[in-house]
Amino acid sequence: MLTDAERDELAARMNDDLRQRLLVVPRRPEGFQAIDATADELTLYGFPPRPEDEAALVIWEKIVSAPGRLLDFSFPVPGGLLPSYRIAVNRLTGGARQETSANWSGAVIEAEAGRPFGQILGGWHVPRVQLPAGALPDVEYRCSVWIGLDGHARTSFSMPQVGTSQTVILRDGAPRCTYEAWYQWWVRDHAFPPVLIPGLDLDACDEVACALDVWDSTHVGVSITNVTKGIPFYQPIAAPQEALATLPFFRIFPVEGVTAEWIAERPTKLGATDLHPLPDFDRVTFEGALVETAPPRLVRGLSPSRLIRVTERRPGQTVVLSRARLDKCYPHQKLCVGPGIEKDMGG
Repeated sequence: MLTDAERDELAARMNDDLRQRLLVVPRRPEGFQAIDATADELTLYGFPPRPEDEAALVIWEKIVSAPGRLLDFSFPVPGGLLPSYRIAVNRLTGGARQETSANWSGAVIEAEAGRPFGQILGGWHVPRVQLPAGALPDVEYRCSVWIGLDGHARTSFSMPQVGTSQTVILRDGAPRCTYEAWYQWWVRDHAFPPVLIPGLDLDACDEVACALDVWDSTHVGVSITNVTKGIPFYQPIAAPQEALATLPFFRIFPVEGVTAEWIAERPTKLGATDLHPLPDFDRVTFEGALVETAPPRLVRGLSPSRLIRVTERRPGQTVVLSRARLDKCYPHQKLCVGPGIEKDMGG
């Protein structure tokens, strides 16, 4: 775990990075309704574009039609608001159609040659978490649920993401649960944590709807709405970059749109390589799990996809902690992920 001084230093570096990458869009006029806006107005004010596909339109309307006041981004981020976790690259341990990972469970789809993904959509209900059997005091049991672009392949260096995190800890003899919303533009070998979104006011079972909209290879619009409470958040961000010591310019980490993911993750501890232990939860159901290709836009769903399960090595055996399964009725756009699926299979 990081010390207070290390957290403050990390927060300072993170703020320097965000200061370069957060984009400011014009303030929406009084009474502005995104659901009735033109395509140009949606772009101007940072909203995701309106899809033409009927199924994608359902999740889009949930994102943009929340009646509450649009959250303003809180900046700078104080050290005390840094989470104790980070979202990490897939620790793949087996391939083929059913992948095995140490930290990801869910589904991944690959873009066709010459048709990169330009938008990913997804919604879910925040899973209620509980202490697992034999839980130790003052240990954070955590899972994160998110959608993202890229980051799946070992050669991928960049991955914008948006999602929720669920934590339970045994403290003073009682369980304490925390539910948070966040976004992150992950970069390989960079250890910045997710950016928390204060004010989205998440509770267990709240419905959220999310989108990542690729403006171009170095700019992405992030959207997450608490549908249950009617609280929206939109923030366009630029790709991370780093100065090169030997050359007078920056290395930029663009989004390529070669893969799209809907994931329930076992996140990594901040300042370490250890994984947080998972809490006890049943499953997460991703709905409206769709992507649109870059223009000319074409909507794709989860078929075909590769499913990913989380396993853990224990003395004498390998245990499946979380498994993914396409919905039988809506396999094109609905995905279930979690320990409950493994229990259904007798695991």
